[in-house]
Amino acid sequence: SMDISENGYYVTNELGEIHISGLPLGKYELKEVQELEGYVKNNKVYDIDLSYDHTDKIIYSKELDVLNKKTATEISKVDATNEKELEGAKLSLRDEDGNLVEEWTSTKDVHIIRGLVSGKKYILHEDLAPLGYATASDVTFTVNEDGSVTKVKMKDEITKVDISKVDAT
Repeated sequence: SMDISENGYYVTNELGEIHISGLPLGKYELKEVQELEGYVKNNKVYDIDLSYDHTDKIIYSKELDVLNKKTATEISKVDATNEKELEGAKLSLRDEDGNLVEEWTSTKDVHIIRGLVSGKKYILHEDLAPLGYATASDVTFTVNEDGSVTKVKMKDEITKVDISKVDAT
């Protein structure tokens, strides 16, 4: 339990809870000003009414749940000619400091990563292209801050080989 903050800001505990005691009776608004990394900020304003209700209550309490969802990033590895998902590419995702976030092999389905930090830059790298395809250039992207799904597409071109016939005479 925490006493009234001088500036009106409170930080959740390790369980994601805030317990405030000593508030005078009245009406209050609760609003999240900073989300945890990897979560979408909850912009809803919660009204809390702790007004006197003409009973013999000594303690007034109010409990509410403020929910946050994790960010979602969809990564597509596609054939550049037909835009279909391409299987067998070895991919890795690194943060802007070069730290490995995740590695996987592409399938016929979009790859979804949850919990990337909103507003932060990431680099999608193709470590190994599928047989018959050229390795794609890195794709740098920033995770959407508005809570919408971030969509990232990396395209592989088919390997091109030029064959020339030369007369030996």
